[in-house]
Amino acid sequence: MSRTAAASWRRGPSAKGRVEPEAAGIPRTLQLGAMILVLCLLNIYFNIYNKPVQRVFPFPYTITTFHFAFGSFFITLMWLLNLHPKPRLSLQQYAKILPLALIHMMAIVFANMSLGKVAVSFTHTIKAGNKEMNMLFLIVLFLQTPSLLVLGSLGSVLGGVVLASMTEISFNWIGFCSARDSNDQSRNAFCKKILADKEEKLDDINLFSIMTIISFLCSVPLTLYLEGIKFSPLFLRSTGLNLQELCLKAAVAATCFHFYQQVSSMWVPRHDTSALPESSESVVATSPKITSCSQSTSARNRR
Repeated sequence: MSRTAAASWRRGPSAKGRVEPEAAGIPRTLQLGAMILVLCLLNIYFNIYNKPVQRVFPFPYTITTFHFAFGSFFITLMWLLNLHPKPRLSLQQYAKILPLALIHMMAIVFANMSLGKVAVSFTHTIKAGNKEMNMLFLIVLFLQTPSLLVLGSLGSVLGGVVLASMTEISFNWIGFCSARDSNDQSRNAFCKKILADKEEKLDDINLFSIMTIISFLCSVPLTLYLEGIKFSPLFLRSTGLNLQELCLKAAVAATCFHFYQQVSSMWVPRHDTSALPESSESVVATSPKITSCSQSTSARNRR
């Protein structure tokens, strides 16, 4: 009897050990799917409200500063309400984050430049090339060698980018180059390197929060120098724009922008790749382009 009990006891943990990884994988998969869904929804509503603002208010530096200002407001509110612990950083840590914040700021500036010049879908199609830049930085920083399957999937994305660029009606070089330049600012790869450093004692939320505030502080003098004070009631009334409608759309777009970037940054320490969050909306943007191009080609062949 004791032998049977002992054998049963020995089998129990092993069986449990076999089930636990599968059970643990289900919540992780659900979390992954939920984050992708949230990212896509935030990106969709950001584009819906941001594009009309870009159309009537073509000042990308001012819009970028406004986005960072809204983000800084939400971050300050989060810390004041103790929704997340406040960071305690040294000057050396701030010095490490400063270049990352500048990279982040310029990426958003270039993206807003492109969104103001070409169609939203075309900008995100070009930004699909960000995955290649992320992969390059991950290889250099973390010595991670991608598999042939990963390289093949990135090749298909590049093919979609080339196909969309050749057939885009709203194509212009300023919009194309701005979207392309925003790809070179691979923030997530560098964030992953900082978060991997155990000596930093900095979580993903506070890292993104500090980056946002520094980006806002750096973008203010740059905006004043390049564009002046444009987002003011006096200037907006002089242009004949609907002030209430413009401010409402800009506020909603800035809110979606901040929380999209927040969720994207939360992805980095939780998953192996930092490129997947950006892939979600890029695939959504690239697929209609490829479908449209294929339909146009088929129509020409039938003629």
